[in-house]
Amino acid sequence: MPLVVGTTGGNDFVIRLESACPMTALRNHNFEITPYIGALPLQFGMSAEAVHALLGAPQQISTLWNKSGFSHSWTNPDLNIGFSNDDALNHVGLIPNGISVSLNGTEIWTRDSCVDPNPTLLRFDASPRECFGFLVYLEIGIATTGFHDDDSSQHALCVFARGAYDDLLSKSTTPDLSRYSNPKSKNGG
Repeated sequence: MPLVVGTTGGNDFVIRLESACPMTALRNHNFEITPYIGALPLQFGMSAEAVHALLGAPQQISTLWNKSGFSHSWTNPDLNIGFSNDDALNHVGLIPNGISVSLNGTEIWTRDSCVDPNPTLLRFDASPRECFGFLVYLEIGIATTGFHDDDSSQHALCVFARGAYDDLLSKSTTPDLSRYSNPKSKNGG
């Protein structure tokens, strides 16, 4: 498959595959989040080669902003999977677009509907932190963005490996979760 390689600034690079990755099998797939294990069938520690065997080749590979690893991206469904520099999967970013996501058997998204996951996640971890626009649920290894601040262009959920946010916790704050305290509110469940 032909590759187009280019720079994104400095030493960063992007590799784009010119033909689309066939992801139709995943469109009906349920990612089952198991805290600090992964978004099954994707498990933390897997190599990029093992992930590609499950998902096919990504449309894009890029260096992370802090040079700590690489990001592999797919579209349809939208996935962003991070690997450390030693080729170990360390985060799975999910964007609501035709996939199902559950946490320990509790539905978060279906492939036909995407609701704010925070009311469900708060049942598993009532004390998330806010860090750079993300609600970070340290007890279950999940971060969300775009839902708590009504930014639909940012709707995403990230499943992360233990320790991923440790360096950022000193910059985190206690979020305003009042929108989730009223069960009849539009986002409160």
